[in-house]
Amino acid sequence: MLIPFSVMGCKNKDDKTRESDSPEIVDPSTPIDDIEENEYKKIPCYIYSKLYEYNSYKAVTSGQTVSSSIIKVTQSINTVVIKSEYGYTKNESHSNLVNTVHEAYYKDNKVAYKDDESKNYSVSSLDEYLNIYGIYPFDAAIEGYSINEDSIFSVTRVSKENSTYVFKVVFDNEKATNNVKIQMKKFGGLDDYPSFNLIEMTFTISSDFTLQKIDLHSKYKAKKILTTDCEQNYTVTYSNYNENIEVPNLEQIKPLFN
Repeated sequence: MLIPFSVMGCKNKDDKTRESDSPEIVDPSTPIDDIEENEYKKIPCYIYSKLYEYNSYKAVTSGQTVSSSIIKVTQSINTVVIKSEYGYTKNESHSNLVNTVHEAYYKDNKVAYKDDESKNYSVSSLDEYLNIYGIYPFDAAIEGYSINEDSIFSVTRVSKENSTYVFKVVFDNEKATNNVKIQMKKFGGLDDYPSFNLIEMTFTISSDFTLQKIDLHSKYKAKKILTTDCEQNYTVTYSNYNENIEVPNLEQIKPLFN
Protein backbone atom coordinates (compact mmCIF):
# COMPACT_ATOMS: atom_id res chain seq x y z
CA MET A 1 0.00 0.00 0.00
CA LEU A 2 2.94 3.64 -1.63
CA ILE A 3 12.49 10.42 0.70
CA PRO A 4 15.62 9.38 1.36
CA PHE A 5 16.78 7.95 4.68
CA SER A 6 17.95 10.30 7.37
CA VAL A 7 19.07 9.74 10.93
CA MET A 8 16.20 10.35 13.33
CA GLY A 9 16.39 13.60 15.20
CA CYS A 10 13.85 15.26 17.47
CA LYS A 11 10.36 14.00 16.78
CA ASN A 12 7.19 15.99 16.83
CA LYS A 13 5.07 15.06 19.85
CA ASP A 14 2.36 13.86 17.47
CA ASP A 15 4.67 11.52 15.54
CA LYS A 16 3.74 7.86 15.73
CA THR A 17 6.15 5.22 16.95
CA ARG A 18 6.40 1.96 15.09
CA GLU A 19 4.60 -0.88 16.93
CA SER A 20 5.68 -4.53 16.88
CA ASP A 21 2.80 -6.97 16.64
CA SER A 22 2.78 -10.05 18.88
CA PRO A 23 -0.23 -12.09 17.79
CA GLU A 24 -1.22 -15.27 19.59
CA ILE A 25 0.86 -18.30 18.61
CA VAL A 26 -1.34 -20.86 16.85
CA ASP A 27 -0.76 -24.20 15.13
CA PRO A 28 -1.58 -23.87 11.41
CA SER A 29 -1.91 -27.66 11.17
CA THR A 30 -5.19 -27.37 13.08
CA PRO A 31 -8.06 -28.57 10.83
CA ILE A 32 -9.90 -25.47 9.74
CA ASP A 33 -13.31 -27.05 10.36
CA ASP A 34 -12.32 -27.63 13.99
CA ILE A 35 -12.23 -23.89 14.66
CA GLU A 36 -15.44 -22.81 16.33
CA GLU A 37 -17.19 -19.62 15.28
CA ASN A 38 -16.39 -17.98 18.62
CA GLU A 39 -12.68 -18.42 17.77
CA TYR A 40 -12.86 -16.96 14.26
CA LYS A 41 -10.93 -13.88 15.37
CA LYS A 42 -7.87 -16.16 15.40
CA ILE A 43 -8.25 -16.94 11.69
CA PRO A 44 -5.80 -14.15 10.61
CA CYS A 45 -3.22 -15.61 13.04
CA TYR A 46 -3.63 -19.05 11.45
CA ILE A 47 -3.20 -17.50 8.01
CA TYR A 48 -0.09 -15.59 9.03
CA SER A 49 1.38 -18.63 10.83
CA LYS A 50 0.97 -20.75 7.69
CA LEU A 51 2.52 -18.00 5.56
CA TYR A 52 5.46 -17.85 7.96
CA GLU A 53 6.12 -21.58 7.46
CA TYR A 54 6.86 -21.18 3.76
CA ASN A 55 10.46 -20.57 2.73
CA SER A 56 9.38 -18.59 -0.30
CA TYR A 57 6.36 -17.11 -2.03
CA LYS A 58 5.36 -14.23 -4.29
CA ALA A 59 2.55 -11.75 -3.63
CA VAL A 60 1.36 -9.36 -6.36
CA THR A 61 -0.96 -6.46 -5.54
CA SER A 62 -3.09 -4.53 -8.01
CA GLY A 63 -5.73 -1.92 -7.30
CA GLN A 64 -6.41 1.75 -6.73
CA THR A 65 -7.29 4.50 -4.31
CA VAL A 66 -9.90 7.06 -5.31
CA SER A 67 -9.90 10.37 -3.44
CA SER A 68 -12.59 13.04 -3.65
CA SER A 69 -12.32 16.69 -2.70
CA ILE A 70 -12.43 19.51 -5.22
CA ILE A 71 -11.51 17.00 -7.93
CA LYS A 72 -11.56 13.21 -8.14
CA VAL A 73 -8.12 11.60 -8.23
CA THR A 74 -7.41 7.92 -8.94
CA GLN A 75 -4.11 6.58 -7.58
CA SER A 76 -2.92 3.22 -8.91
CA ILE A 77 -1.47 0.59 -6.56
CA ASN A 78 0.99 -2.01 -7.83
CA THR A 79 3.20 -3.97 -5.47
CA VAL A 80 5.38 -7.06 -5.69
CA VAL A 81 6.62 -8.87 -2.58
CA ILE A 82 8.97 -11.86 -2.72
CA LYS A 83 9.93 -13.94 0.27
CA SER A 84 13.18 -15.79 -0.34
CA GLU A 85 16.70 -15.87 1.09
CA TYR A 86 16.63 -12.14 0.35
CA GLY A 87 13.26 -10.51 0.88
CA TYR A 88 12.13 -8.02 -1.73
CA THR A 89 9.38 -5.48 -2.31
CA LYS A 90 8.63 -2.93 -4.99
CA ASN A 91 5.76 -0.56 -4.32
CA GLU A 92 4.49 1.73 -7.09
CA SER A 93 1.69 4.27 -6.94
CA HIS A 94 0.84 6.74 -9.71
CA SER A 95 -1.69 9.47 -10.44
CA ASN A 96 -1.66 12.87 -12.12
CA LEU A 97 -0.73 14.39 -8.73
CA VAL A 98 1.56 11.91 -6.97
CA ASN A 99 4.04 9.35 -8.30
CA THR A 100 6.01 7.16 -5.92
CA VAL A 101 8.23 4.12 -6.36
CA HIS A 102 9.79 2.40 -3.36
CA GLU A 103 12.08 -0.63 -3.72
CA ALA A 104 13.67 -2.54 -0.85
CA TYR A 105 15.71 -5.69 -0.19
CA TYR A 106 15.84 -7.34 3.25
CA LYS A 107 18.29 -9.75 4.84
CA ASP A 108 19.60 -10.37 8.37
CA ASN A 109 17.96 -7.27 9.88
CA LYS A 110 19.45 -5.01 7.21
CA VAL A 111 17.65 -3.17 4.44
CA ALA A 112 18.87 -1.73 1.14
CA TYR A 113 16.29 0.61 -0.38
CA LYS A 114 15.66 3.54 -2.65
CA ASP A 115 12.78 5.84 -3.55
CA ASP A 116 11.55 7.14 -6.87
CA GLU A 117 14.31 7.80 -9.39
CA SER A 118 17.22 7.67 -6.96
CA LYS A 119 20.12 5.78 -8.53
CA ASN A 120 21.73 4.77 -5.24
CA TYR A 121 20.44 2.51 -2.51
CA SER A 122 20.56 3.51 1.13
CA VAL A 123 21.46 0.82 3.65
CA SER A 124 20.22 0.79 7.23
CA SER A 125 19.17 -1.54 10.03
CA LEU A 126 15.65 -2.88 9.81
CA ASP A 127 14.69 -0.92 12.95
CA GLU A 128 15.91 2.37 11.47
CA TYR A 129 14.04 1.65 8.25
CA LEU A 130 10.80 0.82 10.07
CA ASN A 131 10.91 4.00 12.13
CA ILE A 132 10.45 5.83 8.83
CA TYR A 133 8.44 3.46 6.64
CA GLY A 134 6.40 1.61 9.26
CA ILE A 135 5.88 -1.71 7.49
CA TYR A 136 8.02 -4.81 6.97
CA PRO A 137 6.25 -7.12 4.49
CA PHE A 138 7.23 -10.25 6.45
CA ASP A 139 6.26 -8.94 9.87
CA ALA A 140 3.70 -10.63 12.17
CA ALA A 141 0.87 -8.73 10.51
CA ILE A 142 -1.16 -8.88 7.30
CA GLU A 143 -0.75 -6.03 4.81
CA GLY A 144 0.74 -4.07 7.69
CA TYR A 145 -2.44 -4.30 9.76
CA SER A 146 -2.26 -5.73 13.28
CA ILE A 147 -3.79 -9.19 13.68
CA ASN A 148 -4.00 -9.24 17.47
CA GLU A 149 -7.53 -10.22 18.50
CA ASP A 150 -8.26 -6.78 19.96
CA SER A 151 -7.32 -5.27 16.57
CA ILE A 152 -10.06 -7.25 14.84
CA PHE A 153 -13.71 -6.24 15.03
CA SER A 154 -15.24 -9.33 13.45
CA VAL A 155 -14.55 -12.43 11.34
CA THR A 156 -17.19 -14.31 9.38
CA ARG A 157 -17.00 -17.33 7.11
CA VAL A 158 -18.42 -16.33 3.74
CA SER A 159 -18.22 -19.62 1.88
CA LYS A 160 -16.69 -23.07 1.59
CA GLU A 161 -16.33 -24.78 -1.77
CA ASN A 162 -14.43 -28.05 -1.88
CA SER A 163 -11.11 -27.23 -0.17
CA THR A 164 -11.35 -23.44 -0.61
CA TYR A 165 -12.62 -21.20 2.17
CA VAL A 166 -13.46 -17.49 2.16
CA PHE A 167 -13.41 -15.41 5.36
CA LYS A 168 -14.28 -11.75 5.76
CA VAL A 169 -12.36 -9.79 8.41
CA VAL A 170 -13.30 -6.33 9.66
CA PHE A 171 -10.44 -4.57 11.44
CA ASP A 172 -10.56 -2.03 14.25
CA ASN A 173 -9.99 1.38 12.67
CA GLU A 174 -7.53 2.49 15.36
CA LYS A 175 -5.97 -0.59 16.95
CA ALA A 176 -5.04 -2.25 13.66
CA THR A 177 -3.60 0.71 11.79
CA ASN A 178 -0.62 2.26 13.60
CA ASN A 179 2.10 1.04 11.22
CA VAL A 180 -0.04 1.41 8.11
CA LYS A 181 -0.58 5.07 8.98
CA ILE A 182 3.19 5.63 9.23
CA GLN A 183 3.71 4.17 5.76
CA MET A 184 0.79 5.98 4.17
CA LYS A 185 1.89 9.35 5.52
CA LYS A 186 5.44 8.78 4.25
CA PHE A 187 4.57 7.42 0.81
CA GLY A 188 1.77 9.92 0.21
CA GLY A 189 3.63 12.96 1.55
CA LEU A 190 0.60 13.64 3.76
CA ASP A 191 0.40 16.52 6.21
CA ASP A 192 -0.97 14.21 8.90
CA TYR A 193 -1.73 10.55 9.54
CA PRO A 194 -4.83 9.23 7.79
CA SER A 195 -7.98 8.51 9.77
CA PHE A 196 -9.75 5.25 8.93
CA ASN A 197 -13.50 4.74 8.77
CA LEU A 198 -13.57 1.16 7.43
CA ILE A 199 -11.10 -1.68 6.86
CA GLU A 200 -12.32 -4.98 5.42
CA MET A 201 -10.31 -7.87 4.03
CA THR A 202 -11.67 -10.97 2.35
CA PHE A 203 -9.28 -13.91 2.56
CA THR A 204 -9.46 -16.79 0.10
CA ILE A 205 -7.51 -19.70 1.57
CA SER A 206 -6.95 -23.41 1.13
CA SER A 207 -8.04 -25.87 3.81
CA ASP A 208 -4.50 -25.76 5.29
CA PHE A 209 -4.70 -21.93 5.65
CA THR A 210 -2.49 -21.27 2.62
CA LEU A 211 -3.37 -17.85 1.23
CA GLN A 212 -4.62 -17.69 -2.33
CA LYS A 213 -5.64 -14.04 -2.36
CA ILE A 214 -6.68 -11.05 -0.27
CA ASP A 215 -9.28 -8.50 -1.35
CA LEU A 216 -8.99 -5.29 0.66
CA HIS A 217 -11.57 -2.52 0.90
CA SER A 218 -10.99 0.53 3.08
CA LYS A 219 -12.24 4.07 3.56
CA TYR A 220 -10.24 6.83 5.21
CA LYS A 221 -9.60 10.56 5.32
CA ALA A 222 -6.23 11.94 4.27
CA LYS A 223 -4.86 15.46 4.46
CA LYS A 224 -2.49 16.97 1.92
CA ILE A 225 -3.28 20.68 2.08
CA LEU A 226 -6.97 19.71 1.88
CA THR A 227 -8.68 16.84 3.67
CA THR A 228 -10.07 14.29 1.23
CA ASP A 229 -12.26 11.20 1.49
CA CYS A 230 -10.45 8.17 0.11
CA GLU A 231 -11.66 4.72 -0.88
CA GLN A 232 -9.09 2.00 -1.48
CA ASN A 233 -9.61 -1.34 -3.22
CA TYR A 234 -6.92 -3.82 -4.15
CA THR A 235 -6.28 -7.53 -4.57
CA VAL A 236 -3.18 -9.43 -3.46
CA THR A 237 -2.56 -12.72 -5.28
CA TYR A 238 -0.18 -15.29 -3.74
CA SER A 239 1.79 -17.88 -5.70
CA ASN A 240 5.08 -19.80 -6.05
CA TYR A 241 5.07 -21.30 -2.58
CA ASN A 242 8.40 -22.98 -1.72
CA GLU A 243 9.69 -22.42 -5.24
CA ASN A 244 12.91 -20.84 -6.43
CA ILE A 245 11.89 -17.28 -7.24
CA GLU A 246 14.12 -14.84 -9.10
CA VAL A 247 14.59 -11.63 -7.13
CA PRO A 248 15.14 -8.67 -9.52
CA ASN A 249 18.73 -7.37 -9.79
CA LEU A 250 19.79 -9.42 -6.77
CA GLU A 251 23.42 -9.92 -7.81
CA GLN A 252 23.90 -6.13 -7.97
CA ILE A 253 22.41 -5.75 -4.50
CA LYS A 254 24.19 -8.54 -2.61
CA PRO A 255 27.45 -6.55 -2.03
CA LEU A 256 25.44 -3.96 -0.07
CA PHE A 257 24.80 -6.58 2.63
CA ASN A 258 28.48 -7.48 3.13
